[in-house]
Amino acid sequence: MSALGRLGIWSRGSACNADDPVIDLRVDGSRDPVGDLGRLLTVARAHRRLVRSAMARVAEVEPKALRWARVSAERAAREGNPHAAALLDRVDQPPRVR
Repeated sequence: MSALGRLGIWSRGSACNADDPVIDLRVDGSRDPVGDLGRLLTVARAHRRLVRSAMARVAEVEPKALRWARVSAERAAREGNPHAAALLDRVDQPPRVR
């Protein structure tokens, strides 16, 4: 039996259109769609925090945000999320100076 899970999160009071989703995740054919959505949401939030940190400091990565992103990615990897490897690779890269 195939299961489908979908999660949409919208932003309030931001510069973007209120109808535009901030996060739109979909899981098809999963035995645990809610669990898979949770893992994807964890990785998406960790990535968003890492990006915000990079925007806040061009030449230097905020150490606190980097630690949080690493912990979140490692937890997602332990839970079996195959997408966590991409975030771990990103966290392991040295900061780029422009």
